[in-house]
Amino acid sequence: MSTHSYQDDPFRFLGHTGEVASIIRNHDWSATPLGRVENWPQCLKTATALLLQSPIPLVMLWGEQGVMIYNDAYSAFAGHRHPELFGSNVREGWAEIADFNDNVMKVGLAGQTLSYRDQELTLHRNGYPEQVWMDLAYSPVPDENGDPAGVIAIVVETTERVLAERRNKEESQRLQNLFEQAPTFMAMISADKHRFDMINPEYRKLIGDRDVVGRPFVEALPEVAEQGYNELLANVFQTGQTIRRTSERVMFRWTQDGPLRSGMSTSSISRSATKA
Repeated sequence: MSTHSYQDDPFRFLGHTGEVASIIRNHDWSATPLGRVENWPQCLKTATALLLQSPIPLVMLWGEQGVMIYNDAYSAFAGHRHPELFGSNVREGWAEIADFNDNVMKVGLAGQTLSYRDQELTLHRNGYPEQVWMDLAYSPVPDENGDPAGVIAIVVETTERVLAERRNKEESQRLQNLFEQAPTFMAMISADKHRFDMINPEYRKLIGDRDVVGRPFVEALPEVAEQGYNELLANVFQTGQTIRRTSERVMFRWTQDGPLRSGMSTSSISRSATKA
């Protein structure tokens, strides 16, 4: 490209190549409220160039209608609605959350910001409704006079993390229910300093109703740790092998200053859980 043709290029402000930059170049902006690119204000050109450089999903909503311009990272989030979202008004582009975006535009064009963490929305980005969770941050984009002319949004989808946390919580609750209903004494100990994560009512009775959850094994049950069980736990975590003992005699101190009392048990210690 010659120097003259580069200077005559109305899209030279983009300073970026890629799918979205090509779409911006080929889009009929004269059919949108923004009009021909040659007539765009410098603030709009600068903001567009900045968002194209970001690896984070960004979308700009320009003017009262919230005309959408976004980057490559946002195009992946948009799903099958890309590239038709380009140049559309955000209310029509995301019709299923029109009320939500109406508030975004109202607040942003008033010069204020908004932020949401794990915001739940139902989007139709792939032709069917799906629940998604997102971290969202909205800021006004000023014009040459410093007045809000548009809104820029940072969009980070957190759906995978939120669902994983829910699954973990459900699994933890299922395990807790299993512990609570078990007819024998059960405890779960983590590898981190051999801390008690969970015990059931029968185990609490066994150790004299002591509150041990969250405490390291050697601090919670020092008299048992001294009988070699701390070494057994360490061996299980290191090797992954289950240790089983039958008719094991274990000494417990049922009160803080009281005498040691013995108990007989059949015990099994494995890397995923501990019974004592």
